[in-house]
Amino acid sequence: MITDDPGTPDAGRWEINISFNTELLDSQKELEAPLLDINYGLDSHTQLKVEVPYILEWSRGEGWDDRFGHVTPGIKYRLFDEEETGVSVSFYPQISIATEEGVRNEYHIPVEMEVSLGAFCFGTDIRYVYINGEEDVVEHGLLAGYSLGKGLDVMMELAYGIGVEKVHSASGVLNFGLRYELSEMVTFISSMGTGIFQAGEEHVDFISFTGIQLNL
Repeated sequence: MITDDPGTPDAGRWEINISFNTELLDSQKELEAPLLDINYGLDSHTQLKVEVPYILEWSRGEGWDDRFGHVTPGIKYRLFDEEETGVSVSFYPQISIATEEGVRNEYHIPVEMEVSLGAFCFGTDIRYVYINGEEDVVEHGLLAGYSLGKGLDVMMELAYGIGVEKVHSASGVLNFGLRYELSEMVTFISSMGTGIFQAGEEHVDFISFTGIQLNL
């Protein structure tokens, strides 16, 4: 899901996500084919991460192009555990390093929170995105999940971003997803959604995420 969770891998364990993702607009189509997201549990509360997509992009009038997208390293530190405080909270700074000439780096400063109530799970992710020379953005996600048992979870979320200087430039998506644990080491993950409001930009017709998570 777009809304990140505060969980981290166990110390010395790897979590590797391999996914194929789409974002479709009227005049542009972008595919991450694939997105590779590698995470490592440095200790019981700290996660190291690096993420890189290979992007296929179609633009009206220009056709198809392909390139590697931003390389994004980060470190997540879990401040509170739900077992001890009733809520899980993590701090997760990241930097998206531009791989294209003329494109600026992005600095993400997010905080994630999550709480479980029986079979239900509720989470939120709020982050400040700093882009040197461009308008900063505050992004927020709200997620609700439900465990159907036998390793199957379903989720829905509202995720949106608001320009710091131009509040009316908000844009958001409604997204639905599932995760199914195929084995102790392999989990299938998928989601799809659509834009529900878009100010000053093209409407997002469709987004999707399909992949597997390896826990090693």
